Amino acid sequence: MNGQSQIQIVDEFTRKLVVHSAIAGEVILITMDKVELSLMKNRDCLTAKGEWVTPTVLLVTIVTTLGATVFRDFLVSAATWQAVYLVAGAFALVWSCRSIWKAWRGRNRGSIGDILEDLRKQANPIAPPPGPEHGAPA
Repeated sequence: MNGQSQIQIVDEFTRKLVVHSAIAGEVILITMDKVELSLMKNRDCLTAKGEWVTPTVLLVTIVTTLGATVFRDFLVSAATWQAVYLVAGAFALVWSCRSIWKAWRGRNRGSIGDILEDLRKQANPIAPPPGPEHGAPA
């Protein structure tokens, strides 16, 4: 292909773009795969912030049941029921601690500002064209 048949992104973008703005702004041109990667990375931080609720509520329920129940023989012995609840409580405790740790570790990440900052880092800056509105002499 010769140089004339290739699309010049900046020229095509500025030729077909009409912008009405009363303030200076920032435009980020970035590929979809980079946006998707940034959103997936930050989604993990956001979901970790709420993942502690289920295991913690389950742990509280099991501990309350262990403290308030007198186990009786039903299908299996009372000692077996108590052992089942103790094992389930141990699993819930480990799960709860792990989830709380992940939420605590990611507490300051995953905000909209973090996503935008991540996108800014991945984008290649394009210098504005010289002109009076950009500080060049007229």
